[in-house]
Amino acid sequence: TTNTATIPTINATTIFAINTTTIPTINATTISAINTTTIPTINATTISAINTTTIPT
Repeated sequence: TTNTATIPTINATTIFAINTTTIPTINATTISAINTTTIPTINATTISAINTTTIPT
């Protein structure tokens, strides 16, 4: 009876702790990586488009 009550509680607490600390770190790293790669590409494309259309006009 102890095992059926206590162990799931410990597991739930541990998983919750992992979720609240590790996952945001992973997300932050991923978002940082996306920001440093994707956004400059989008910006470069947009600026290039502006340069080739607006400025000559």
